Amino acid sequence: MVHGQLLQRMGLDTFGSYDPPNSKDTCRNVTIVWIVFVGLGLIGVGYLAWPFFFVWILLIGIRLRGAVRRKFDIPTQNCHCFDGAMEDCCCMLFCNCCSIIQLARQTHNEQKYPYNFSDESGLPMYAPVIYEQPDNSQQQQPQFASTNAGGAPIIDKEDPNAGTLVPAKQL
Repeated sequence: MVHGQLLQRMGLDTFGSYDPPNSKDTCRNVTIVWIVFVGLGLIGVGYLAWPFFFVWILLIGIRLRGAVRRKFDIPTQNCHCFDGAMEDCCCMLFCNCCSIIQLARQTHNEQKYPYNFSDESGLPMYAPVIYEQPDNSQQQQPQFASTNAGGAPIIDKEDPNAGTLVPAKQL
């Protein structure tokens, strides 16, 4: 269940791809896959589904861990191969439970937003979203603190911060 909550919290779909509009059902879909896998195990045919389930869990774990590292600008520690995907793979393969707990703690403030097991994202409704909804109407362009009528940056040569990009929220 925590896998699905983390994927949904980060705006990822059931296969770990960044897709905020379609990530609202991710937790439910992941939970259904878990239930089906456990059900197959209970009737004695879980060994047939095990390889697919294992690869799927590893894949979504690698993508989830990579998304969290990129979002919070966390560098890789030991293996820089494939933009850190090898390190993510090793962590999810050998330390899956620890990695999931680390990701859960990294993606929310436990003191301010207590964990809610029954919610799809694991967070209360009043907790802010982590991912940003993409604006499909136009590409986001960096905005300068001062621009002329044509949108070109006005750079003051006396100002040491001239030309510094400022997030749109701070304008």
